[in-house]
Amino acid sequence: MIIYFKNKILINLSVIILALFIVSFQDIDNIKEYRKISKPEELGLKIEMTRFCDKSIYESNFNLLLDHVINYGKRFIGLPYRYKGFTSRGFDCSGYISFIFSRFDIKLPRSSADQANVGKKVNLIDAKKGDLIFFKGVNSKNNRVGHVAIIIGRDETGVIIMHSSFHGILIEKLSESPYYLKRYVTCRRIEI
Repeated sequence: MIIYFKNKILINLSVIILALFIVSFQDIDNIKEYRKISKPEELGLKIEMTRFCDKSIYESNFNLLLDHVINYGKRFIGLPYRYKGFTSRGFDCSGYISFIFSRFDIKLPRSSADQANVGKKVNLIDAKKGDLIFFKGVNSKNNRVGHVAIIIGRDETGVIIMHSSFHGILIEKLSESPYYLKRYVTCRRIEI
């Protein structure tokens, strides 16, 4: 009886392991497909040519497009900061912003200083989901733009931002980040 019991357990474990093995292969296929999109340079493609969809689909509902851009950007939360990074192996701030927008056929300049000239200027009090927010760089005495984030929402304390910082890609409340609060420069609204 003990042998039968052990064999039954072994058979059940084999079925479970086989099921996990099959699911793992399905996940590997999904990961490979995802990697084709997130690392086009590995396939010899230019990043500008690789995107999820055509922006014309969203022309009637720009907020829907911004939701998709933000949700795509959230996939990279926790990814480490990478100087001059522009791939899913790591991003700098402007690389991250231009990368997530490029997936939806919205091309932005590569540097945060150049991105700060795109779109329409908006006051921080009027800023909303999808607007870009710009900050001074490491030297807070210099007024030059050196950092960019995307606004993903608001609460009673102000805007909530998502960006690639030296701590990696993260979401934080601007009101709880004295480092960025004192470095605020401007906000811009991207238009298609």
